[in-house]
Amino acid sequence: MIKSLGFLPDIHSECESCGGTGFTPEVREVTLHGYSLPELNRLTIDEVYRLFSSQEKIARPLKAAKDVGLGYLVLKQPGISLSGGEAQRLKIAKELCRRINGETLYILPG
Repeated sequence: MIKSLGFLPDIHSECESCGGTGFTPEVREVTLHGYSLPELNRLTIDEVYRLFSSQEKIARPLKAAKDVGLGYLVLKQPGISLSGGEAQRLKIAKELCRRINGETLYILPG
């Protein structure tokens, strides 16, 4: 948790029950491909894509993010830490991974 009082330095404290992960101890014990959920959240999009490329529901949005050049982002990176360009590319990736019937034309301002 981060508290800002303006005139004092920020204070960072880790939650005792979840260890700063947001997961209960039981959930932290679950593993996928040898990684716990908190560990998966700390991997980059590129790394997670390599692990789950055979799972279409997981791989499709990850591939879209990779295709717009965001493979270096950490999977659970806070939105507030993204640059304006990264946020825009995430919006484009979200649109590109949608299932679309028919043809679609995208017009992007230059």
